[in-house]
Formats: sequence, structure tokens, C-alpha cells
Amino acid sequence: MDLGWKSVSPSVDLTNAATPFLADNPMRWPPRFVVSGFTYDRFEKPQGSGPGGTWEWWLNTATVLGWLVSSIFVLSLASLARSL
Repeated sequence: MDLGWKSVSPSVDLTNAATPFLADNPMRWPPRFVVSGFTYDRFEKPQGSGPGGTWEWWLNTATVLGWLVSSIFVLSLASLARSL
């Protein structure tokens, strides 16, 4: 489902919709939306989008933050084990 919309107003309802992929720009979602039961298998870039994009930035940021938090957790456990 390519949600490469320019604008949607005032809302969108994707209740129980299913799609193999979701391609969208989260900055262009309407102020009100319903996604209860909405399922998708993977993210893709919207058609006509350039390199990068908001989702790619977010996923890269989440990956780095996940790695950082995991590292801190492991180091904390190692420190705790040494103090016992």
C-alpha cells in the first residue's frame, strides 16, 4: 500500500486493512487516523521519493539507539557480576 499522498483531510480509517508493504511519509499523515487492526509485512519507500527519508532515518536511529542501550545493559551486568 503506497500512501504517498500529498494531503488527506481531515482523517483516514485503515481499520482491519492488510497489505504486504507500507510505503508512506509519516509527516503527511492527517491529524486524525484509525489504524486498529491494520497489518503490513514490511516498509518500503513511497514512489517518487528521493534517497533516505523519514522512515529510513527513524529506523537507522532506532538501530543505533538499540545498540547503545544493549551495550549499556551488558556493561552494567558485567559490572554487577564483578562486584558480587
